[in-house]
Amino acid sequence: MPRLFMTACLGSLLCVAAAGQKPAPDEQKRTIDAAREIAVHYTNKLPDFICNEQVERSNRASGNVKIDRLVIQLSYFGQREKQKLISINGSPTTQTLGSLDGLTTVGS
Repeated sequence: MPRLFMTACLGSLLCVAAAGQKPAPDEQKRTIDAAREIAVHYTNKLPDFICNEQVERSNRASGNVKIDRLVIQLSYFGQREKQKLISINGSPTTQTLGSLDGLTTVGS
């Protein structure tokens, strides 16, 4: 058991030393370029989908007092995102998401 413990400790120290090494500038550039390429073409590879998103909103300035619970239908077709407010606090609504007070976000 002590031998196994020593091996584990030595392995951990070697991993820490290896993790602290900085990649060469050309390797950093290749990694960033690859990440950029993936990010640029990410939405082109997304499948069309439709789902419901449940959001609980609260007011942090008032001690995290819950404001409401929203259900938003999120659809993504033809590389376009669309959001439609379905219900507020469990009741169906015809209100738009943009008509709500408070912070909301939308995709592209």
